[in-house]
Amino acid sequence: MKSKTISILLCVLLCLCLVSCGNPSNSDLPADPENKSSSSEKQNTDNEKKYSHGSENNEDKSADTGNTETVSNARTEVPLGEAFKSSGTYEDELSAYNYEYEFTVLDSNPMEASAPEDYGFPTYNGAELRILDVRISANITVIDDKNKSSYLYDFMPRLWGSDTPHAGGIFAVKYWGFDGCLDDNLHDVTGFKTLKSGESGSYTAEGKVIISVIPGESMYFVISSPDDNFIYFCIK
Repeated sequence: MKSKTISILLCVLLCLCLVSCGNPSNSDLPADPENKSSSSEKQNTDNEKKYSHGSENNEDKSADTGNTETVSNARTEVPLGEAFKSSGTYEDELSAYNYEYEFTVLDSNPMEASAPEDYGFPTYNGAELRILDVRISANITVIDDKNKSSYLYDFMPRLWGSDTPHAGGIFAVKYWGFDGCLDDNLHDVTGFKTLKSGESGSYTAEGKVIISVIPGESMYFVISSPDDNFIYFCIK
């Protein structure tokens, strides 16, 4: 009887050991799929926040470089045939130079026989082409140039296209690839002249520029100086 009782106790102890070994602790359990999902959702949310923040910055940046409302806030308007002069110092991480620019729209005429798309302009309902005769003069003194030298031809205001205070603008322009274009005449007068740090150069060139305009609107030809001031030239 005593030996039978001992046998039963041994069996009970053995069963308890087996049960204990078969139940893993919490640290041995695999990660909860719900917890893993929650972690992924948080990461996606963080990424969305970063992306949203980046988009806001991009919108601000685009507003500085092409938004009509921003451009039109402080407009300098120049009558047809009159010169606009701009001077100052430009500096970035690669170069620094003093500049004096004089820009004039001498004449403006419609190109009735040509369609905007023929010259690579964006399609705009009812848009027409105008050809401008312009003159540009420049005096440049290079203060520092980490590129070692730059072509004199590259020193010029930025040409944007047409704009109006009410109907928006067509920021496209063509001044190369056709007879009498400004680009060819700039190359003719500057050649392959380069400027190094401490050197100066100047040029005056006349040529033609094509822009696309909206009929019935008071359009302006828009350029910008190195200090990012926008200048509006009357074309009528």
